[in-house]
Amino acid sequence: MKNVSWEHLPQSDVRREIRNAVDAGAIQLNGINVSDFRSLVNGSTVDGTRLNTGALRSIGQNGNYNHNAGSCQIEHRNSRPEVVTEATDGDLANALETLQKALVPQTPQLDTVAVRNVAESTAREIFPTLFADAAKDLPAAMQNAIADVVKRFAGTDLQAQASALFQTELGQRIVKDVQSGEKIVLPPIRPVAGAYRENRTTRAIRQQILSCFHLIVSGPSGSGKTYPVEQVLNELGRRWLKISCADGLSMSELLAEKTIEVENGSPVMKVVLKALPICIREGIVLILDEADQLASEILSMFNAATDCHPARITVPQTGEVIEAHKDFLVVLTMNGLTDETGLYGGHQISGALKTRCRFVYADYLDKREEVSILTADGLDQNNASAIVDKFRILRKAHDAGILTMPPSTRTMLSISKAIQGKNAFGEDVAALQMETLDNALTTTVLDALPPSERAEVEKLLNA
Repeated sequence: MKNVSWEHLPQSDVRREIRNAVDAGAIQLNGINVSDFRSLVNGSTVDGTRLNTGALRSIGQNGNYNHNAGSCQIEHRNSRPEVVTEATDGDLANALETLQKALVPQTPQLDTVAVRNVAESTAREIFPTLFADAAKDLPAAMQNAIADVVKRFAGTDLQAQASALFQTELGQRIVKDVQSGEKIVLPPIRPVAGAYRENRTTRAIRQQILSCFHLIVSGPSGSGKTYPVEQVLNELGRRWLKISCADGLSMSELLAEKTIEVENGSPVMKVVLKALPICIREGIVLILDEADQLASEILSMFNAATDCHPARITVPQTGEVIEAHKDFLVVLTMNGLTDETGLYGGHQISGALKTRCRFVYADYLDKREEVSILTADGLDQNNASAIVDKFRILRKAHDAGILTMPPSTRTMLSISKAIQGKNAFGEDVAALQMETLDNALTTTVLDALPPSERAEVEKLLNA
């Protein structure tokens, strides 16, 4: 077990380290089983005993816990409230009033944000023990079970049931609440894509996300910037929302907008929160795809959202101040941050926003990494290698200004599926013919090019 400085350990980390020590067998338990001890560590009362932070530090230092010792390690809780009166013997009225006040239960104000943060962090800590580690023993069975669940959710029966629900009065009320902004639907926690493989870009992205710093991912078009961010977030079990900035965004589309609704025959002004404040409040990672296409005045809005940890923003339409959930992050992807070729247009990112972020440069992957992605998609090694070789030619043509269409990893995966006779979902379809590499290149790249450009590209591919 790692060496822990219990005296200097932050209070918020003590319980987690105790749980880790118990799992590692580094704490000897006497008079109590592991399950009840974990309940004590999580703040519950067992047999009239509750452990405070000081007691937990002592247990961590000593490496043992005696449940029946009755020592200063434990805090015994009296089930009856202590009644204190200051009334004199002759003042019965004051004595009764004091007694009534003493008997009134004092309920502390519940910090719902703190409770939710603790619950989420606890879930992340115990998930590997409860599920992930156990799944390693039965990988095939677990994969089959998960596949069955996915099929059920994708089946027409479930879709019909969901459709029927939204036709009911309850369903219409849910739809109305979501449309009015009174309720929000959080983005799901998505599974990792089957073709995803870790590489130097994903490792760099993961490092910065775990560091809780806002992130700018830049690189040439088609090198793979947004997709790796999405898959790393999926791998970490994080919720994310992606906004395409290619056509620009307005302030109201990001912050909030006012709407007028009719209630009881009278118009009512309402404010509906948009992506940025919702992501900040709920701890959702906001991905701004092609962020350098946003005007500078829109990008400047993110200065406040990335200024500190936790950040705070004010919604102009309401004056409401929202403090960021600890899982909130902004990830900006762009092509032109370090471009010197002039191929990529867009707006410059301000120095103020740059100082609030960390950076990952996503260059094209090497041949081995790209081949591994294609073989993970089900393609054989020879065809995978041949596709990568063709795309290296296309990328040189793109850098030279001959090819206008960026040759991306996404297009490579499309070719892989065409060669295997799979549809866009990666499913084998008997009616689909398996295409040759040349045919697949034609339908994914060449047919999209003007005749003169196509002729130049074909000459390079056939050389």
